[in-house]
Amino acid sequence: MLKHEPVTRDKVEHTIPTFLMQNIQLYEGIVSMLYNHPCYLQKMIESPRVDSNMVVGWITKIYTSSMDDERSINLLISLCMMTLEKELETMELEISSLKQNSNFVIFYNLILML
Repeated sequence: MLKHEPVTRDKVEHTIPTFLMQNIQLYEGIVSMLYNHPCYLQKMIESPRVDSNMVVGWITKIYTSSMDDERSINLLISLCMMTLEKELETMELEISSLKQNSNFVIFYNLILML
């Protein structure tokens, strides 16, 4: 039978940088706001200053931790709908252009999360 010792606080190594720990409530507030208001994530996707693939990674981390929650799924669907509306405004509606348009890939990645 396997035996293991209880882990005490002294034995646990902290890997979170101290500057993050000092401002953890601020970061919790930012992540909470992004979770509850997906329109801000949509604005970041549209922004040329932010890498949209990085934002999709954030979306994955924010929403996949609570995908069993109906509210999370509804928020993610609303983000997908906002993304689709913006992408359809800026692209030609031809099947061949959908495959080549990099903006459509963002919507496709978000839909795959559902």
